Amino acid sequence: MDIPDSLKWYLLTQVMIIVHSKVFEPFGIAVVEGMFLGAVSVVYKGFLSGPWIDIVDRGKYGFGFRDEVELSNIIENLLNDYNLWSNFSKKAVLRSDYFSYINFKRNLIELLAKRGVIGNV
Repeated sequence: MDIPDSLKWYLLTQVMIIVHSKVFEPFGIAVVEGMFLGAVSVVYKGFLSGPWIDIVDRGKYGFGFRDEVELSNIIENLLNDYNLWSNFSKKAVLRSDYFSYINFKRNLIELLAKRGVIGNV
């Protein structure tokens, strides 16, 4: 079920942690949206997990889990260690900017220019 964007963004302002448990996910825009507002990402850690590979960069900007025990331990650690949560919350906000429209557009133009699809910029 889809919810209005206004409700989605309101709810995201209320969270400290965003969990994405899908085993196969090409990207995971919800993860980036949560990070934009400072939520620490905890995503499935797998070789087909776009959020693990592309968004949290294999643990650099968030956490990965393989099973429910690992997931619950990560959440418990984040909730009980404010400094850990705060450190990764700041990293999350900074990382989310990498996926902004402006950066996406710039990176795409540079990639297309490198491949010779468009003229140099």
